[in-house]
Amino acid sequence: MSLFNDFEISSPGGKLSSPDYQLFLLAHLVVLDTINCKFLWKRIPKALKSEGTSQNSQVTNEIWGIARAFIKKDFSQGFTLIGSLTKQLSSDAEKHGSILKMLEVLTKVMREHHMVKILRQSFATIDFKLIKSLLGFTPAEADSVIGEFLVKRGMTIEGSYVLIPPCAAEETSKRFTLDQERVSELAQVVQFLEQ
Repeated sequence: MSLFNDFEISSPGGKLSSPDYQLFLLAHLVVLDTINCKFLWKRIPKALKSEGTSQNSQVTNEIWGIARAFIKKDFSQGFTLIGSLTKQLSSDAEKHGSILKMLEVLTKVMREHHMVKILRQSFATIDFKLIKSLLGFTPAEADSVIGEFLVKRGMTIEGSYVLIPPCAAEETSKRFTLDQERVSELAQVVQFLEQ
């Protein structure tokens, strides 16, 4: 992220090209940083976002559509939009190679990391069809492939339901300890702010 930020700051007038903004938006989504993705969207010049002006602005708007779906926690829709955009850009893979690669990475990271973590925090059991949709699998994908994906992540399939073990305690909460060292650091900060 810091490389993209530095690149944006050092670019002429602080503006990037459409493909650069597209990659920057996707990079924020890969780490599921939807807040900074929103701020970046607001910084993109209107000329680069205007509907119908060019294929680049259409791609930028479609990436923003993916971001909006993830912001609204509509993960099924987000995966559907990723698939749609991937299919659309595949016709000119040479021109859109880096975008296609980022979309592939986004799909993989969202499915294998972020969604599994969200599911573990949110559900104990879930309908198989619902988890299939939430993880972005298409109806055409074989249930056995999806079942194997779930089992590898420690989930159990019982009939039409999936049993999801909870996150380990260390993952779900970070402990805050207030010891003498911490108190002295906080006192230094307060003294600095009061000056």
